[in-house]
Amino acid sequence: MKTVNCFSATKRLILLVLNNKFMKVTFKTLILALTVTLVGTVKCVQAEISHVQTAQAQRATINVPPIDLALPAPADVFLRDGRSARGRVTEFDSKGQTIQILYSGQSRKFPINEVDKVIFRRDAPIYTSDGRRVIRGEDQSKQIRSIWDNIPLSAFRLINPSRGAASVDLSTVMNSKNLREINSVAQNSLYVANEIEFKSQAKMTITVTPTDRLP
Repeated sequence: MKTVNCFSATKRLILLVLNNKFMKVTFKTLILALTVTLVGTVKCVQAEISHVQTAQAQRATINVPPIDLALPAPADVFLRDGRSARGRVTEFDSKGQTIQILYSGQSRKFPINEVDKVIFRRDAPIYTSDGRRVIRGEDQSKQIRSIWDNIPLSAFRLINPSRGAASVDLSTVMNSKNLREINSVAQNSLYVANEIEFKSQAKMTITVTPTDRLP
């Protein structure tokens, strides 16, 4: 009887030891898994912070003036209710959020939230910054059409309505690489607006094509 009791006690002791070892191994495995997960999370956060800091640094390290933009006239203004109008863009009020066009001596003003897009005709004349007239059919530039997206209304400025001269400040929406490329093209070419689309009251998308400046 004592032998049986001793055997039972020994068996329980062995099982307890084995169970304790299993728990220790499981606990160590859990700790290791948690450590690996934590390290991975920290690295991801550090990488994201580094990416944001790099983007901010890129924007802060380059000073590019607003890009000249030609607005051919007349242009076709398409409203959200299906109506349309034609004329030269003569006023753009980013604060009051209105756009005005002139055609045959008559002015019409529209709230920007009612305007879907403004399309500039390809056969319409444009002017260089010094007033010389250029027809886009004479374009010999090898540059392709580009899209400037999420442009704040306040970044767009109408400089000379009679010549369709405007400018766009891209410094708040472009990184330094894109700014350098756009500015480099602008040194020898004139960006011409193909279309301005108003996606919201605060932002717009401008489709442009650079055209060679006349010598």
